[in-house]
Amino acid sequence: MDASQVICRDGFSCEILDLQPSALADGAGAAARHLRRRENATLPAPLAPSPLQIFTYLIGYALIITSSVCLLLMHKARAEETTRRLATIDPLTGACNRRTFMLLAEKTLAHARRGRLPTALLMLDIDHFKQVNDRYGHLVGDEALQHFVATIRSCLREGDVLMRYGGEEFCVLLPAATADGAHLLAERIRQTISLIPFAARDVPIRLTASIGIAATEQGNQQTIEALLDAADHALYLAKQSGRDRVAFAPLGPWHATHGASTR
Repeated sequence: MDASQVICRDGFSCEILDLQPSALADGAGAAARHLRRRENATLPAPLAPSPLQIFTYLIGYALIITSSVCLLLMHKARAEETTRRLATIDPLTGACNRRTFMLLAEKTLAHARRGRLPTALLMLDIDHFKQVNDRYGHLVGDEALQHFVATIRSCLREGDVLMRYGGEEFCVLLPAATADGAHLLAERIRQTISLIPFAARDVPIRLTASIGIAATEQGNQQTIEALLDAADHALYLAKQSGRDRVAFAPLGPWHATHGASTR
């Protein structure tokens, strides 16, 4: 048996490599030369983007910027609309607040004076509203106010202006309406409120309303303050006469117990 063979445990001869020191040295040198060649090799230059790729990137970036600006403008517009609504309406009922109503009323009366048109005003109050709050709570009272306003709106014409005057009192400005026309509308509102009960927690609650009317004839020089004062006196008369009724008061100085009529 020569030096390159050995006897394995299973009885067969196995050939082994005859690794001489010179062979090991040659292998190490070859490996070192290979590493040096890899270190000295020049890395390939990165590929430059094509004009189409640059254009696509710029378009995408522009779209992102544009959509972001549009989103910000949309949120800004919504915030401004919310602010405008809160500044012009009563947040609970959706009726005009007093400031907005006065501005609209002045424009309506100015138009009526130019066109020699009549104008009427209703002042409405929920009868015994405090009892609703005391018995059922203020949340139910709020719902009652919303029901009251929704009922009034269902009877109004387009162009009529509804305002929350304070508490459970409301006003309706009726452009181009005579005293007789205002009375017919007031009676329709009063009857509708009385006939349609308000349901709170599955308990029907019957509401009634007292209504005062004031009116100008053919665009005379009366102010909105004069109309409000006369309607307020008429409302007082309706309540003094038993509530759940309509009363009319003429314009001008007068006392609550004289110069007015209930119908």
